[in-house]
Amino acid sequence: MTNNSLPQFPMIDWCFDIEMYYASSEQNIAAQMRNTFQEYKQFSFRYNGVLTSILVALGLAGSLLLLKQIYSSHVFSKRLAIHLGMICIWDSLYLVACLATYGVPSLLYGMIPVYGIMAYILFLLQPFASFCVSCTIWQVFAITLER
Repeated sequence: MTNNSLPQFPMIDWCFDIEMYYASSEQNIAAQMRNTFQEYKQFSFRYNGVLTSILVALGLAGSLLLLKQIYSSHVFSKRLAIHLGMICIWDSLYLVACLATYGVPSLLYGMIPVYGIMAYILFLLQPFASFCVSCTIWQVFAITLER
């Protein structure tokens, strides 16, 4: 037995696509908004796409070099080396999450879409990125307590 009185929502693109809304509209404000979206796409491509990708690459390289330095030299105590290594790992995971949520979508679409599959990627990776930042903070707190 089915209940036909309940509304059925589409499963794939249930999020609101404001850019498509203004593209299909004939109002005066729609032309202004289309221009604003084009300007924002250029801005987002440059900063969220290219600049974020460069910073993520530099950050990952720095984290990997620090990990190599920590574990190849015996300057640090064993506990401090473990804590610093974990900070590098959490920071690297955070950078990868930033690349997946800001860098790659901005390079592909010109801006970060919040509809379709990207809505789900943002829904999963934004909390994960916040978790990584929290873990880094707690790791620094643990180092402080041991000192």
